[in-house]
Amino acid sequence: MSLLEGIRVLVGGPMKALFKANAFDSDMRQRVEITVSSLRSAGALVYSAHLAEKFEIARLTSVQTTARDFRWQLSCDVYVALLPVDEFGVAIPSAGTSIELGWATAFRKPVVILSDHAYTAGYSHLVRGLQAVSPVEHLDLWSSREQLISTISRMTSVSTEEGISRG
Repeated sequence: MSLLEGIRVLVGGPMKALFKANAFDSDMRQRVEITVSSLRSAGALVYSAHLAEKFEIARLTSVQTTARDFRWQLSCDVYVALLPVDEFGVAIPSAGTSIELGWATAFRKPVVILSDHAYTAGYSHLVRGLQAVSPVEHLDLWSSREQLISTISRMTSVSTEEGISRG
């Protein structure tokens, strides 16, 4: 059995802010694809708007997108947020990712935040301090595949032991 077999992971991160000339940022696309591929190879079922929308501007309505993402949040076991920074070390703004972080912590879902540790000051206090209210781990955006998988495995086994629902 794979380490994350049966674990449902929602992977989120900025979308709208990463489109330049109608093309999604290639570095972030690669980071999303590597993250999703790593999770899937470990046995996880992965939800991702980036992949569902093929890294294109959404063809769904706002209501459809919100309903889909909320449904994914309800059914996931863990939320992984990719939070890159811009060339000045400032977190790329994402209202959608902020809402998803709010949903996940309100539902007491385990959260893994993948951020650029070289620029931690570029993130808000609320992002840096979420572990005060919910099970949250901060990893570097460029963390190894093994570190991400072992963190999710540990967090989901702890949340199950503590009686935190898996959806």
